Amino acid sequence: MDLFSLFVSLLPLLVYILARYASPRPSPGEPPRSLWFPVKYLWLRWVLFWSRRRYLHLHRRVTSHDRMVAKAREISRLEYGGTTVGRQPRDYTSLYINGSDATGNHCLVVRVTLRSDDRREVCFLLRVPEVGDLVLPRHPACLMEGRVNGDEFTGEGLKCTVLEPLRTWRISYNGLCRVGIRRSDGELDDRPLVHVRCTLLWSAFTSYFDFTTDVNPRLAAENLAKRMRNGEVLDNLDEANRQSHHYEQFGMIHGVVQVKGQEEKTIVMRGVKSHSSGMRGQWERAESHIINYMVLEDGTCLHVGAYCEQDSSTFSGYMTKPNGAIFPAVSVDLPVRKHLQNNNQPPKMFSFSVQFENNFTVEIQAEVGERIHLEVDREKRVRVCEALTSYRANGVHGRGVCQTMIRSDEHCYAVSDQNTFKIYKEPENLSEADLAAWVLPLVAPSCRVSSLTGGKGSQLAMLIELKKHREVEFEVPNGFCITTTAFDRHLQMNEELQAAVKTLSEVSCGIQDGDLKTSCDSTVAVFSKAELADDMKTAISRQFQELFGSPQEGQSYAVRSSAVGEDTPQMSAAGQMETYLGMNTMEKIFKAVQECWASQFSFQAVQYRRQYGQPVESTMAVVVQEIVLAKSAGVIFSRDPITGNPAQIVINANFGLGESVVAGVSEADTITLEVDSKKGLTISEKKIGRKEEAIFIAEQGGTKVTSLPSSESASCAVSDDTCLKLGRIALMLDDSFGDARDIEYAVVGESVYLLQARAITTLDVPSRYELLHEFDTGLPTDRNLVSTGNIQEMCPGSVTPLTLNHFFYECDLSFQLDHIPLGRPLILPNVRTIYSFYNQGFFNLTDLVRFATRASMFSTQEMGPSICGQDLDAKDLAESERIVSDHTAVSRWQRHLNTLKYIQKFFVSRKCQEELAERVLQTLTKHWTTAHEQYDDIMANMNSDMGLAWMHHVHESGKSAVSRRIIMEILKGASKDVNADGETAMLLSSCPGVVSADVPLAIERVARAIVQEGMGESFRDMAPEQALAWIQSSSSGSAGAAFAEFLKVHGHRCIKEIELREKSWGMEPIQTIPVVQAILKSGSLSTSTEKKYLSVEEAVDRLTVPLSKIMRLLMVRFFVPRARESVANRERSKSLCIRLNHHKKEAFWRLAGLMVKEGRLPDDDLLFFLTPSEIGHLLKDRTPALVSRALRRRRILPEQASYRFPLIFNGIPKPISEEEESDEAEIQLQGLPISPGTVKSTARVVTSLQDAPSIQQGDVLVTRITDIGWSPYFPLIKGLVTEIGGIMSHGAVVAREYGLPCVVNVQRATVVFKSGDIVLLDGGKGTINKIQATD
Repeated sequence: MDLFSLFVSLLPLLVYILARYASPRPSPGEPPRSLWFPVKYLWLRWVLFWSRRRYLHLHRRVTSHDRMVAKAREISRLEYGGTTVGRQPRDYTSLYINGSDATGNHCLVVRVTLRSDDRREVCFLLRVPEVGDLVLPRHPACLMEGRVNGDEFTGEGLKCTVLEPLRTWRISYNGLCRVGIRRSDGELDDRPLVHVRCTLLWSAFTSYFDFTTDVNPRLAAENLAKRMRNGEVLDNLDEANRQSHHYEQFGMIHGVVQVKGQEEKTIVMRGVKSHSSGMRGQWERAESHIINYMVLEDGTCLHVGAYCEQDSSTFSGYMTKPNGAIFPAVSVDLPVRKHLQNNNQPPKMFSFSVQFENNFTVEIQAEVGERIHLEVDREKRVRVCEALTSYRANGVHGRGVCQTMIRSDEHCYAVSDQNTFKIYKEPENLSEADLAAWVLPLVAPSCRVSSLTGGKGSQLAMLIELKKHREVEFEVPNGFCITTTAFDRHLQMNEELQAAVKTLSEVSCGIQDGDLKTSCDSTVAVFSKAELADDMKTAISRQFQELFGSPQEGQSYAVRSSAVGEDTPQMSAAGQMETYLGMNTMEKIFKAVQECWASQFSFQAVQYRRQYGQPVESTMAVVVQEIVLAKSAGVIFSRDPITGNPAQIVINANFGLGESVVAGVSEADTITLEVDSKKGLTISEKKIGRKEEAIFIAEQGGTKVTSLPSSESASCAVSDDTCLKLGRIALMLDDSFGDARDIEYAVVGESVYLLQARAITTLDVPSRYELLHEFDTGLPTDRNLVSTGNIQEMCPGSVTPLTLNHFFYECDLSFQLDHIPLGRPLILPNVRTIYSFYNQGFFNLTDLVRFATRASMFSTQEMGPSICGQDLDAKDLAESERIVSDHTAVSRWQRHLNTLKYIQKFFVSRKCQEELAERVLQTLTKHWTTAHEQYDDIMANMNSDMGLAWMHHVHESGKSAVSRRIIMEILKGASKDVNADGETAMLLSSCPGVVSADVPLAIERVARAIVQEGMGESFRDMAPEQALAWIQSSSSGSAGAAFAEFLKVHGHRCIKEIELREKSWGMEPIQTIPVVQAILKSGSLSTSTEKKYLSVEEAVDRLTVPLSKIMRLLMVRFFVPRARESVANRERSKSLCIRLNHHKKEAFWRLAGLMVKEGRLPDDDLLFFLTPSEIGHLLKDRTPALVSRALRRRRILPEQASYRFPLIFNGIPKPISEEEESDEAEIQLQGLPISPGTVKSTARVVTSLQDAPSIQQGDVLVTRITDIGWSPYFPLIKGLVTEIGGIMSHGAVVAREYGLPCVVNVQRATVVFKSGDIVLLDGGKGTINKIQATD
């Protein structure tokens, strides 16, 4: 045999030896592997290598914005998601959230699984100090046997809602919980029941890990090789990936909890959100598993899991770092079989290890706390155990949850059977005859369709249907509905009605001028006069005859409005439209139908719909029912209407008809029932109302108000037995509909009649905490170093949600894009550098520390002065460096290379930004005719352009900072005692071409032109509207030309110019008129408006530092000119970014106007209190809850804006009360010197631009912060002091250009000083002294 033949014959053996060497070794306790395992493993590594190229896996997407956004959109679609159309019989969608705090005092576990059979598994565990572990009443059972409609993650009082995909979820619970863990197997469950209300927000602080694409190929191949049986192939691998999804993120859980009606408590936890969907095959194959979710004190998060499947064990794992990096596990040493061999529970203490990518190994010790068992699927014998666990990973302490799953028949607790009554759906397929019907009896199946019979009519039909399936203790008065089809035909047959409704709609939406109330009254009058057509009267009469026969003497009927959209969980519309009682002839019924139709166009009804963004041109039905001559009547609330406590039923009652209760004619009786754990009822409280009057049916028809005798008023309107019966009815309806019910009833003898059963809409409204914090950023650790510096110079105070979701995101994106060349991954759609709390912006200094450590040109010591205006504590910097370390060491040569990469951007940033701006300004120019088109145009251009524009601005700012730093180092090298900040400020005090410094000059040119036109005094005394009209008229001459030039150059700027809600000067020129008038009143135009610049030579000669001839020459010829040029370029770059923002602002205001015209918003300002995704949802389905939420956000924004925070702090910001901290004895404050000079003058403390007209000539302005909107007032002042600011902030730049003494970063200046104080400001030393206090 030749050598080649020998080699060929031995090749399979060599390949096998190689495969066996390359394949991972089995974990301790794992069954031995087959001989073919190494071959399968090696083959799978090759298959995965080629197949992964088609997927947006972790390493492929984190370096590309477009790929990251594409993947995020794909995952975001799953966030909303219940089980989808075309699902397989065993499909499921599961949401799992857990969290704990650092002390272990608080813990949360939430799990909702939607199943294809409309059942769902619901788990809820909340640990509260001094209360204990709170679980659902049926714990440990989790499967809801009653079918639940819809694809929302809700059930048993728990509701999990996505607010912003991959960023924010809302978790709310309002219901009863048992205290403690069930430990006995007996039938009796004597754990106490308490009422629990909580509203929690889950805010992501990591990007997502997709188990479909992001698992390390080595670990994935190992797992697949173990699952493969001999002869199996992977043809179905891609199909399985398409059918199933599983991704996770870690985040911060924060919110408020209230137990037993006690005071609300704020809690903060951190944990995981896991979302999975697809086939249940893998779940059913698994015998047991252990999954460890942990958050360490330094913000590192880990998922480590091990799963037993028949004769193999598979593993999962990944690690996220606070800097955003995600590291998939390469191998996991977690002997799951060994740990679960003792009664299928892990030991109290165990250890394991994980190797991650970059050859980093983590040794983990776990100490398991008390276990809580959950029976998530009794049919499959699946039990899950959740245990709060203390972890130590490589010496770093952390907390988390250890979850184990087993299959066992043991210890199945007996749980009382749950009634499996179905909640009835509206019929989905209606015949053409049903759709065309003008009248329908309440017993007709099609009457349950709300779009045909309105809210009230469909709910009554539901109650009648309920009687067919359950034994009930109530009746429903017989009746029928006049459908929306009849209303539409009535409208079509009457052109005057159509014209009236169209006019009303246009007036309501601002398309046509007119008074809304007058237009409503006119429309109601037209409806009242428009009689029903004869054929419609015939149809109504025929249906009436079939149900009631001819009208009988003494019998009367109720005619009730039933609008589409009312009496729903989103909108009750209670009392907005008319009800007519005591109608005893057909003519009265016909007239009442007209009046009901007319009532939906009354002023109060139209305003109600407008407030919720609903169309004015809506349709409605009418219900005609036999009136029952009630002895007493009222309203039942199946849960406490204030707190939502299911253990309390509240009954309001009065004698006669229920209208006296609903309309509040007199004080009704209030009876409270207590519900025990077995649904038993007892009367806990009776409050007898005065009941001075009641409403009864009048003999001649209609109703009458009757005074009640005192003896009757003093007695309860309903007996105890009736109260208990009403309570049982309320419980049944609550169970049947699955939510709290507001039920109208009437009592006749021993019978109870139900007249309505609508949802209570006030129990799940956003809490105050939620509104204050819903856009807060999740923090991975409380050790993060955070600052208000710099970012609040750009965007002072709180911003609207739309601005927050644009500017903050774009600003953070600019840093993420900028750091890619330095080896840092994208974490979109999450943020890393720019945080938000209370809708205010903050800088994550800890993240910038990581940036500074990856390039040699950056120093962590320079971060403080550059961003905060002061040095940072060395301990904080050291801790930040430790937190952001991801164990991927950067060598010195790599840091130098990164520096060269970064400096390279400096040379092209200006050109790139200008080219980008030219391209962006060509988009969003079309004025669309519909809101959908305008929105689609905006979203189509929502790409990385604005992020890139801000990135180029960061580079221009970087050039300015570098040049300034070079000058400071030269000065420090020349003299150790030099005031380098003050000297550098003097050198840079005259920078030609600074755009922001031209604003005051330009506004003064306008004022001078007005004086030259002889209109100075007249213009000064005009109303702003009149002054604007004159200056924009042809008679204004040179003044109009100067004003037009000002708007052309600076029209894109304004106060809080980043805020999309604030219209720019060009959009609303009237903003500039008071400023011009203030300048005219000040008489400051006697001086020249031309800026006098200090030459470079003159500035260098003024230095107090001795320089060598060579260094002086370099300063004059190179360093100072370049530094001045960089300052001008920085301001020019910022102005260009603001112009792009203004361009986008105009598009959003056009969208707002279109949405108002279409009746989707009550006013255009409200658009800015919605997020981009919410706007899309509102355009799609006009969700009233979104409009209501936006209104609440607008109301709370001033409170958010009032909060102040320390300049530098760790962890979650806590507002400070500056008034309490102020010290009247304190007469000197120190800040950062910006512009040298000394001035003694009157202080003018102004905290908002609205108060700026109070500024007098020669004042020292003391304020929180200044932006471009303050620039026109700079000619009036002699000095400037700000609480927030840095060397390159707006106030600093403009003050240097004007030669004004300026000190920034003076904490509490607006508190210590008062307007009228005589102060001494020293801009060179950075001090401000109170010389004389105001009287």
